[in-house]
Amino acid sequence: MLKTYYHATPYKNMYSIFEKGIQKNFGLIYFSDDRDTAAKWICFTNLHEKKIAVFPFQLDENEVQISYDHTSKMTEVLGVNHEGAGLITTKNISAENIRHNMNKIYTYENPFYIGDDK
Repeated sequence: MLKTYYHATPYKNMYSIFEKGIQKNFGLIYFSDDRDTAAKWICFTNLHEKKIAVFPFQLDENEVQISYDHTSKMTEVLGVNHEGAGLITTKNISAENIRHNMNKIYTYENPFYIGDDK
């Protein structure tokens, strides 16, 4: 069954995702079942990114696994202590899947932003 999930990334990756979709990094794609949770993860882990984008996409729930690479303390800090907070797949997400949901893409100013490190 198809479900909607959310992948967050620095805003600068937006046009590449429109063109190529969401590509695996180290064999996986990380995402959440909640838009705001996806945004919290990327904001907290990308302190030098001023703006982020959250992309909704559809994926068969049989292709989704829970990610156990984050400690429970980390999820508590972010206030996202639920099972769908950190999910993974080994499938790339097509550009067509992303473009199909263009009207639901969200952008956020990163509240954890500490400035450019250059």
